[in-house]
Amino acid sequence: MSVLLNKNINNDIITHKIKDKFNIIQNSLVNITNEELSSLIENYFENLLYSNERIIHSDLILQIPWFIKDFDSSDIILRHLENYLKEKKISIRNNIKKGVFEFESGLNSLIANYFEKIDTFSSLVSNNKNFISSGLSLLYTQILTEPSLLIFLKIEISNFDKSIINSIKKLTCIMKKISEVNPNIKSYEWFLFIISSSFATIIEENNKLSYPVPENYQHIINFRKNISLYQKIETLYSFVGNDIHIILDNIDTILVESLIKIMKICSLLELHYLLNNYKKLFEKIIINKNIKDKFANNFLNFIIRNEKILN
Repeated sequence: MSVLLNKNINNDIITHKIKDKFNIIQNSLVNITNEELSSLIENYFENLLYSNERIIHSDLILQIPWFIKDFDSSDIILRHLENYLKEKKISIRNNIKKGVFEFESGLNSLIANYFEKIDTFSSLVSNNKNFISSGLSLLYTQILTEPSLLIFLKIEISNFDKSIINSIKKLTCIMKKISEVNPNIKSYEWFLFIISSSFATIIEENNKLSYPVPENYQHIINFRKNISLYQKIETLYSFVGNDIHIILDNIDTILVESLIKIMKICSLLELHYLLNNYKKLFEKIIINKNIKDKFANNFLNFIIRNEKILN
């Protein structure tokens, strides 16, 4: 190797002599103490993290465990990564408050850059699997679950802007990767639930809309509006495959509850119109046993009520 680290003991003071035949390292670092070496290591990782500059040769970092007992670069790197993410979190909060934060250039580019750093650092640690897992955990806890960012994401998701679907898709893949690397972090399911709750809020708000028509017509109009929304969600988020049920399960429940309200005040003809026009959709929604039983009980009450009216 071009860079070699030798340990000398003089008067109970340990020094490390750095041989550098290619003159990669500064001459002033020929003899350094343990304390100075530790400081050099700290500066190395800090510079690599913030400016992608290597102030010393990587060979030296890889040799250090041979000379310093119990040395673990993972702890040092993770500490710097945590501080780095905390700074980014403050920046995200400020930019969201100012209204200048953007999904792709703000969030996804930050994550892509962080992944590159994790990849670079993982080659300098002894257990890179644990290191990558811990690094992704920091990203999840420090950035992705930041409350102000969650509010921003819910607004972006709720806008149904097709221009950001690719950004949402990228973030979904990132969440899935975190869950795969560290199964203890349910980031993927959690993010799909965030998507679901964003749309559930819209549906509940739609149910409150009023028009200058009889109450039963109001409910039917809002229901049809929400059915259209449901179909749009199915199309836009088809990229999650079979996991679409995580997004739709909560919405299914809200739609069935809306239909039950309609059944309590609508006529037989009106209900027939809804069930007939959205037959395939209802077959998918009423697949969950709890929803199916709830619908069946209320449908039976609807039939009994209309039998009494007809008689």
